[in-house]
Amino acid sequence: MTYNSRESAARIWAATGVALLLAMCLPLNSENQSAGQLRIAVSSDSAARPAGSSLLSQPAPDPPGSSLREEGGNPRPAATGVDPYLTFTQQPAPVGEADFGLGPGGAPLGYATSIFLGQIDLTNLSVLNSSLPSPGALTFQLNVNLEFSEGPKTYVYWAQDLFQFNTQGGEAQFADAVWNASGVGDQLTPSSLVGNGNLTSSPAGKFYSYAAGPNATGNGIFFPLPAEVQLQVTSLDVQGVPGLDFQFEDGFGWNTYDVVRFPFAAGALVSGFVVNGSAYRPDGKYLDAELVLGGPSPGASTVARTLGARLALLYWNGHNLQSILDSYNFGGDSTASIGHVESSPAFDPTDGSVTAGLNASASGPLGPLFNRSDLGVVNISTSVAAGSVAINAAVNETFQGGGANFTVPPGNYTFAIYADGLRQGAARAAVNAGSYLGLAIAWHVVYSLTFLSAGLPTGVTWSVTVNGSTESSDTSTISFVASTGNYSFQVGPQSGFVASPASGSIPVTTEAVIEDLDWTLQLVALSFVEVGLPIATPWSVTVQGVVYSGTSSAISVTVPPGTVAYSVGDVPGYRSTPRVGLLQVNADNLTVNLTWVPFTYLVNFVANGLPASAIWSVNLSTGGDGTTLTGDTPVQSTELPNGSFAFRVVGPAGYTPTLPGSSLVVAGRDIEVAIPFELVVGFILGNLLPTDVSVWVDNLSLNVSNGSFNFSVVPGIHDVRASAPGYASIERLVIVEANRTTIVDWQLSSDEAGSTFLSPTVGAILGLVGAAAMVGWFAFRRRRSKRSHARIRGTNDDV
Repeated sequence: MTYNSRESAARIWAATGVALLLAMCLPLNSENQSAGQLRIAVSSDSAARPAGSSLLSQPAPDPPGSSLREEGGNPRPAATGVDPYLTFTQQPAPVGEADFGLGPGGAPLGYATSIFLGQIDLTNLSVLNSSLPSPGALTFQLNVNLEFSEGPKTYVYWAQDLFQFNTQGGEAQFADAVWNASGVGDQLTPSSLVGNGNLTSSPAGKFYSYAAGPNATGNGIFFPLPAEVQLQVTSLDVQGVPGLDFQFEDGFGWNTYDVVRFPFAAGALVSGFVVNGSAYRPDGKYLDAELVLGGPSPGASTVARTLGARLALLYWNGHNLQSILDSYNFGGDSTASIGHVESSPAFDPTDGSVTAGLNASASGPLGPLFNRSDLGVVNISTSVAAGSVAINAAVNETFQGGGANFTVPPGNYTFAIYADGLRQGAARAAVNAGSYLGLAIAWHVVYSLTFLSAGLPTGVTWSVTVNGSTESSDTSTISFVASTGNYSFQVGPQSGFVASPASGSIPVTTEAVIEDLDWTLQLVALSFVEVGLPIATPWSVTVQGVVYSGTSSAISVTVPPGTVAYSVGDVPGYRSTPRVGLLQVNADNLTVNLTWVPFTYLVNFVANGLPASAIWSVNLSTGGDGTTLTGDTPVQSTELPNGSFAFRVVGPAGYTPTLPGSSLVVAGRDIEVAIPFELVVGFILGNLLPTDVSVWVDNLSLNVSNGSFNFSVVPGIHDVRASAPGYASIERLVIVEANRTTIVDWQLSSDEAGSTFLSPTVGAILGLVGAAAMVGWFAFRRRRSKRSHARIRGTNDDV
């Protein structure tokens, strides 16, 4: 449980005010009380004490909203039992569980006790009241009535042990309050009681209140849900002075945070906390016991948004704390109310618990929660004076006085008596609804039968079965209690270990017996098998920090049972799957298969010297059909494992790679292969007449000197055009081969002879057509002539 400083919590709660919260939980006024004015009723001077009859004989005044009064204000006689619906008939109401002293069919019952305990098990909780400064605040209340008598006067004080919780911030504050309920209009004076708190004024009169301070461990903290909280009030007779102790426990141990005493009533007869379904309290409220939750203000429309909780109300029966037998799902004394809550019985026969289960829903109806016709009562008597009772081995309840009473739901139970840490006896019983079962559990003279374990790792759980009863432990000892006789035992199996002895028979005579158990570790074979490495390749595996290596396909080790960590060593050029792991090793041998695959590395072929968007390719010999990379970017990439790979580069027309064919070696790293390209050119040599001719090659104007020019171009078909003033223009498609010269030897004709002209557009189209035939043309040319120069001569009609 984590929490911030108590000062931070105190500041948050101060925004609402503890005294204000307490005042908001005040009881309803009776109709015949003047507004806000209550008579001062108690004093240490007996002459000043108000006269009045005892609690059970005093007619109850009219609680607000009831119909107990006839016309004219005369009290109507009370029914056989009190009416629990006088204050609330529907939600919002204080919801939880309350004992009004009414049994099956509303039959009145009554009892007195010195202790009430409220248990709160919270799973989730959020509420909303947008009209309040802290809209997420609410209270859990343990409300009881303390009674003591002095002479003819019976005094009743309504006591509240409060757990105040802010669901929006998670902070908790514990506080208490005491009200004088001894008669209509009676209230407290400074001489009424002493304690850590003070008197506070409210619309209903003065009341006593105290908020737990920083010395109470667990108060004012911020704690997350789920959480468990317990509230307890104790009635005391301290050297003849009646008193109250207020306590809480929320995971930090029990805190008695307030001690209240009534010194004016020294020598009074203390009845304790009274539950009585036959009559109302002298001030018109109920003589009940309540464990309820509600908003922090009377009449406030606090609404549960989320809620998961279980509430249990227990009382001290003289021997042990026992769940109440009869309960309604709402209270009647507090005005702190809540809506959208459903409270229903939550019985658990596995541990005998009797609780109210609360959840957020549409507002559930108010009514009986359970009564003794739904439950069973088990009365245990034993010769053991004091000890504890284990119910189905799930819970332990302390008892005194040689017995215990339990309220349990129907089911099958085992009740075992323990004293001084030893099991003294047990009884099994089936409990039915509405039954009263008496169980006598005999006390046998018993001795301890202890098994002392050696050789197991710390924290390992082991077990022993003795005469059919099994006990387990994660420490070195397991103890049984046994009377005289022979006891057979069997040690439970433990993965990876063998116990010695594993079974046997032990005599118990007149003293404690210790049986030594020695555990021997049984090692398990663990084999790692590789697939994918070349034969005789060294490889390794590390198991629990130890390195094992080899060149065969398997490496075997032995390990103890438990969780085993391993990792596979690196092999150049390969990687394994898996590489690391955790194994849960039990008693069986294990095999781990390792699959190795070659590492691949990035290989970049980088072209230099190509124009943008030129298409080129690399043919790789990688086994099988090989791999071809083709693209129009300067870099073409692939991934290859370690090894030597041949490749051939093909460039675009007009460009020759300087490494048309070669090989590369991948050796455990990424590599880059540079592919330089050289531009391959041919030449056009021109001799034209007249000498003042103008020449264009592919629409590019050339420098012509005295009718001559020499121009380099990429191999292929090019458009050459010549013109001069007074002469007909000539335009021809000229084929240029790589590293060769094509001669243009033209003489232009006079203009009257007409011109041979190929438009640039037509020339471009023919250039494309001619490019497709260029390879064939080159072959034809080489067969026709072995000359190093091609000559084109003639007039404008030459071909």
